[in-house]
Amino acid sequence: DAAACLVMGIDTTSFEGEAGMRLEALAASAPRAAGPAIRLPITTDTHGLIRTDWSPLLPALANPAAPPDRRAVLFHQTLAAMLVEQACTIRDRLRYDGAAPFQAVGLTGGVFQNRMLAELAMQQLASAGLQAFMPERVPANDGGLAFGQLIEAAAMMQSEER
Repeated sequence: DAAACLVMGIDTTSFEGEAGMRLEALAASAPRAAGPAIRLPITTDTHGLIRTDWSPLLPALANPAAPPDRRAVLFHQTLAAMLVEQACTIRDRLRYDGAAPFQAVGLTGGVFQNRMLAELAMQQLASAGLQAFMPERVPANDGGLAFGQLIEAAAMMQSEER
């Protein structure tokens, strides 16, 4: 929603997801080669959570001299690159004796109803040596997210029992 506001001036919507849908449609009308993704700094907070600093992207999204469709593509490219970098950061931090702790990533949540983002993320994950999976039997939105949380909780409980 913030990106749609900066790129397209959208400040009100009629339904959840509308701003993102409009931003994706604008990006789809542009050539994909809108420029390289902007590298966003990743840090780890005091709780060990990986955080991304979005501030380097904001001036590019708000730049009125750049065509809106190209700014929309830039947003999608940067978001996909950030997702891949976070996955690789987690994988590399968990690496034990040179072995990767995982080789696959599940892409779920309503954000992956965005075809451009999903395709970019899947391509970039594959380039990074990670297989990506999209929901097939559960919804990609909040229902799928809740299902994933349930699976994670069950795995944690099973791990604690050992």
